[in-house]
Amino acid sequence: DSPNSVIGNQPDRQGLKYPIEGGSEIEGCSVAETRVEKTQKGMRFVRSLSCGAGMTETFEPAAKGILWQLDIESEGKPWGGRVNTVLRWLDTQSAQVWTAWGGGQDWSDPLHPWNFRTDWYEYGTYFNRNYGVSLPIFSILDPKHDTGLTLLQNFEDKIIKMNMASDEDGTLTFSRYNLRMGEGRKWRFRVELIPHAADVRAALGAVVARHPQFFDPPNPTAHVLGGHAAYSAIEVDLEPKFRQMDFTFNWKASFDFPYMGMFLPPVPHGGRWLSFGGDSDGITHGAEGRRSESLEELADYSARMRRQGYHVLNYFNVTEFGSGIQNPAPPRKATDDKDLWKDPNDFLYYAVPGAILRNPNPIYTWGRAVVVDCGDPAFKKFLLGQARRHVDELPDSAGICIDRMDWLNQDNPNADDGLTWSNGPARSLLNSWQDLMVEMEPIFHQAHKVIFGNPMIRRPDLARYLDGFYDEHGDFGFSINTTSYLALRKPAAMWTRDEEELKPDPDAIMQRSLYMGVFLTAPVPGNDHCLAPSEWADRQYLDYGPLFTALRGRKWVLLPHVINVESPSLANVFEVPEGYVIVVGFAGSRELVHVNLNNLQLRGFKAEELVPGDTAWKPVAMRSSHNKVELDVPVKRGAAVVRLARRPVDRF
Repeated sequence: DSPNSVIGNQPDRQGLKYPIEGGSEIEGCSVAETRVEKTQKGMRFVRSLSCGAGMTETFEPAAKGILWQLDIESEGKPWGGRVNTVLRWLDTQSAQVWTAWGGGQDWSDPLHPWNFRTDWYEYGTYFNRNYGVSLPIFSILDPKHDTGLTLLQNFEDKIIKMNMASDEDGTLTFSRYNLRMGEGRKWRFRVELIPHAADVRAALGAVVARHPQFFDPPNPTAHVLGGHAAYSAIEVDLEPKFRQMDFTFNWKASFDFPYMGMFLPPVPHGGRWLSFGGDSDGITHGAEGRRSESLEELADYSARMRRQGYHVLNYFNVTEFGSGIQNPAPPRKATDDKDLWKDPNDFLYYAVPGAILRNPNPIYTWGRAVVVDCGDPAFKKFLLGQARRHVDELPDSAGICIDRMDWLNQDNPNADDGLTWSNGPARSLLNSWQDLMVEMEPIFHQAHKVIFGNPMIRRPDLARYLDGFYDEHGDFGFSINTTSYLALRKPAAMWTRDEEELKPDPDAIMQRSLYMGVFLTAPVPGNDHCLAPSEWADRQYLDYGPLFTALRGRKWVLLPHVINVESPSLANVFEVPEGYVIVVGFAGSRELVHVNLNNLQLRGFKAEELVPGDTAWKPVAMRSSHNKVELDVPVKRGAAVVRLARRPVDRF
């Protein structure tokens, strides 16, 4: 019904047909001329636009679906463009819609679609915005005919910023913006229409199958760290009870650095430095509150933790630098360049000045550090040097966890990546991150170490080189869900802010985490702004620890209709090295929950279950017919974990 529309029928796998229409546009550009061509496999629509741009949309079969490819070339002076791709499902009564939305501040089961509604979503779920999505997809599901269609914005395409929108009339929109146009620049966006069954797990399975490299950890041993985490600065030996809690790794709250960004200063072996000891404003008071640190002591801590059966991830940050940073730059103190590192103002202003994100003044953050652009060549070189130093000097460290990814949503107006337009030429820190990680990830992965991230902005292109996640905002429902969509095949731990967060219903907190296949923050001594030890908190983690241990190495099973359970109970199923693990939760006062499994080959498998507070696995009877398995699972406190294995064994 518009010159930018392509109207057609999308057949599903049963031969049904659904009327849809769609097309793309550059906002503010009208169509001057349209030419329709046949391709070898499909159709092509070639348009010239009033803004000096040409736009070609090509529709061709791809696998079982359709590839909808948009190519844009624009001339003239540079300008900023917004490119919209729109699909309208003309019969909104026949189906529901779903996207990788977190569901709001309070946690809710994210695996249910909803009726078409007028709403919008920010791609990336930046920081604490609960209206964001972490995967660029829309799924349309028709339960009556068990058919579904997912619109997937290809993860490989260069996306600067994007919003997504739905409307109650069936309209679904991908709106990409901050795109630099003109000067002969070319853009390509690919949307794939992928058919599948009418199930959210099937939709996610189709996405993972299309882009497995974004979901599999680059270092497959990352699952060894799949357990509860801590954020502690105290280097004490830990009691054996923490293994019973399923505690796995400490993201070391590294106040052992002299200031933010200078994580391992260039001191020789046997040399020492003073740790950061300032207040949150970055003001230090001589040696007050500062510890004497050395490379040998940091290396020894990682080695001791490994001997105890735990792992250490060292603190890393590529978007913040310094402490007590002044503006404008103070006079230089060091007479020799090799001594610049000894003062954060010296190093920032006289070694990596181009890294400062100015708009027009520096942006201050914790400890009166400033936000920096990891795409600056000098700063990027410094960060890569810090990465190599970690690998060389801390051999028993498991790797790093990178903090404050939220700043990646910023644009640097004083640099130009040739792609970004933000009120003028700019460099998107999203692009800076991707360019940095291409060079940084081999440093750690070739040394068999891992890279985790604190995903305060959640996008698969940012998570591609990460092996796992420790989400500082994981106590919010939308964070648990949106990070989980990225962690379908990677380990993820969530923040537990304090004991009050666990109260008044610790079972609900534990069971939602088990259901989503994510871990929590354990009550480890020295935890910084998160859960502290107490007799009560310890008891909750000891009661549920063995259930979480059963999830070590888990990957979501994304087969259609693979599991169902009677309401209000919830159940999920994961693949683990020995077979499968079923999580049952939220069963309330029930003592038995009936579980149906479909499309899993379980011949020769045995079932055992474990409930909160117990440590002994007990057999569960399985009834099989065709591709269906039924279990009656005894629960306690509303929950149980069932493991299915040919030879059930104790693990870890």
